[in-house]
Amino acid sequence: DPIDVEPAAAAQVGAEIDDLADHQRVDRVPRGRGDGSFADHRAGLRALPGLPAGSVGRAVLMAAADYRGHVHPVLDTPAGAAAEFVNVTSRENDPFDAALEWLIRPPRPGDRALGCGLGARRRNWLDLQLDCPQTLEVLNDLGYRIPAPARRVCHWSAYLRPGLFRLYRDLIRERDLLPLDRLAALLPERPAPRWSGLWRDGPAAPRSLLDRVARARAKHLAARELTA
Repeated sequence: DPIDVEPAAAAQVGAEIDDLADHQRVDRVPRGRGDGSFADHRAGLRALPGLPAGSVGRAVLMAAADYRGHVHPVLDTPAGAAAEFVNVTSRENDPFDAALEWLIRPPRPGDRALGCGLGARRRNWLDLQLDCPQTLEVLNDLGYRIPAPARRVCHWSAYLRPGLFRLYRDLIRERDLLPLDRLAALLPERPAPRWSGLWRDGPAAPRSLLDRVARARAKHLAARELTA
């Protein structure tokens, strides 16, 4: 089961980090763990309501395993409104985002995973889809030569593609050179639809993985019917 994080505990951790940093701005690069849990992202996000404005600078979320509905309220808090977020997504991660929606109760009916983007324009939020040809072309023009994805399904693409951690480093350390409003003006307004990556040219998705996702969804739906 996923590890949930109580808001009070998350806020305490955030306050301790704020104290250790001597009340200076802290940047974060949280990641999904690839095992169906999403404690790291949620701990970081849930800490924000308990922190003062300006305590968090910019966060790069890599294949974040969380729901839009958990994020929107956080962005309206003083710390969340003052921070900036880069949501790194890829259609390669679609089976894992779909599994999150199938297996973990959303905060509201019909909510979508962050892999589909935030679903709304916010000045301090950027959806960065790393398997989008236009996105890769823009990054290349800015000096970040990141290759196209080698697979149709891969949770680790946001970590393992060559050149990505140089981009993440500069997003954190050189934010004045990579302002979110400039990047947003160059990038596609909306992420590509879910599952669109399965039909592009390239190595096919592993059948065993897709079968496992389908079996997990069927098992979840059967359990829901039994408890209804």
